[in-house]
Amino acid sequence: MMNSQKVKLILAFAAIYLIWGSTYLAIRFTVETLPPFLQAGTRFLLAGVILYVLTVRNRPARLTLAHWRSAAIAGGLLFLGGNGLLSWAQQSIDSGVAALVLATIPVWMVILHSVVKRRSPRRRTIVGIVLGFAGVALLVYPRDAGIGPAQEPAAFTVLLCAAFFWASGSIYSREARLPDNVGVSTSLQLITGGILLLLVGASAGEIGGLSIAAITTRSVLSLVYLLVFGSLVAFSAYVWLLRVSEPALVGTYAFVNPVVAVVLGWLAGGEHIDAITISAGAVIVLGIILIHLSTDRTVNN
Repeated sequence: MMNSQKVKLILAFAAIYLIWGSTYLAIRFTVETLPPFLQAGTRFLLAGVILYVLTVRNRPARLTLAHWRSAAIAGGLLFLGGNGLLSWAQQSIDSGVAALVLATIPVWMVILHSVVKRRSPRRRTIVGIVLGFAGVALLVYPRDAGIGPAQEPAAFTVLLCAAFFWASGSIYSREARLPDNVGVSTSLQLITGGILLLLVGASAGEIGGLSIAAITTRSVLSLVYLLVFGSLVAFSAYVWLLRVSEPALVGTYAFVNPVVAVVLGWLAGGEHIDAITISAGAVIVLGIILIHLSTDRTVNN
């Protein structure tokens, strides 16, 4: 019989594997009629406030300036740099393709972790890193006319930056001076990240360009799904896992998410899957698996 810690681990990994895999299509539906930074900021700010209220209703949190500063840095990296750029890129790129590029997050995490810990990556890890980026290069490779959807080349660069920022925020939050309570820590990061996204959206003129009449029910429902499941449920699980497990092991969600995202994009989003996309996805996933196999799987209870 499994103990409670193992059950928590299974449920948490299921959340970041499956729920986050579905969020790529949900983001694509949301940004069809909602500005990318404003919708993301609204989602994370509301999720953060809700989670904070639920967490401290029986025990008030003792927050310091250091807590808020760390949360702002982590929230900025994860949500503004990570999810904000992802949302912007998904205005012009398929959800399945976006998920494949974001699958390089474990690659960046291993690189950054090696730099921070001053450890040289293993040979198998280096091969995995090379394969990860080779897969992205294959995705960028131009299709012949009529084969596959047209993708914005600039969006691939933005997505790689999003992956780098998400990995940076993940590494930073692991050692940052954040509240010990996971719910409080998560809520502060969501709140600060949401505020930063709203500020960027306002500065980019998204408020003036917002048309209430043009907003569709699909976009609104997708935003609600992202708020409840993508932010409150999955991100809370992610933050907890970063504290009890190795970063690269947590990052293995990246070779499950693309499969979920590509299949959902094809089934529910009408996205085209061509041979290049499948090949690139296979190369990226193989690279992430090699990284995973070369990483210490010890869980810190």
